[in-house]
Amino acid sequence: MKYYIACLHVNPNNPPKNQPRGLWISKENLTKIAARAPGAPFTYNHRGVHEAVAIIGKNHITPAAMHRTLAKIAERDPSKAAIGSVTEAFIGHDGALWCILIVDDTLYVSITAIIDAGITTGVSLTHIEPNGPKKQINDDWTAVEVALTNDPARKGANITFASHDLQAVTLYANAIKEGRINSSPTMADEPTDDIASILNSLAPASKLILEVTPKFISNQTKPNIDPSHFIDPSHSS
Repeated sequence: MKYYIACLHVNPNNPPKNQPRGLWISKENLTKIAARAPGAPFTYNHRGVHEAVAIIGKNHITPAAMHRTLAKIAERDPSKAAIGSVTEAFIGHDGALWCILIVDDTLYVSITAIIDAGITTGVSLTHIEPNGPKKQINDDWTAVEVALTNDPARKGANITFASHDLQAVTLYANAIKEGRINSSPTMADEPTDDIASILNSLAPASKLILEVTPKFISNQTKPNIDPSHFIDPSHSS
């Protein structure tokens, strides 16, 4: 299994210039989304998501329902299968929303390859805002899915770290929570593995874990390639 850490929404107190207001979420509501995000599907470019929401019903979205419905849809169109899941979502020291994603890289070899090569590292959060009576399942801000995409609508929404080693992932996530790594609206255009600065503040044993973790390449020139050409169509989930 391969783990990815992604920023879904940068510091809500420092909105990027020219960011559409409708895409901006307060820290309070990002915290609510984070609480409900674990288990949400990780998809390619939102494929199958709108169809799944229509089948389930907007007010009854849960991670289990999304995965179950996407799997059913993928029986007809394998490209609409979930490629992974959100294992954890959390608020960084600067108020940004982050998540840890897990993908079976023995099944989705091509997907993980294009992420690791830096071809596609953008992510997009689909969420639902409260709009119904409290008796409904979805009565608060809810994460529907996280999608891998070439062109995320929210600036700075980007995968920044990858590893097979859960310890390395935990160390990197802790660095975000402690403020040693912060979000940035231009994160997709900057080197994102600030390993050197993290190493300086870690104990020797922790340093070794990160030093032997392959560096995630995300600051190289990204060719204009459509990742859909690389999807493994034979794997539906």
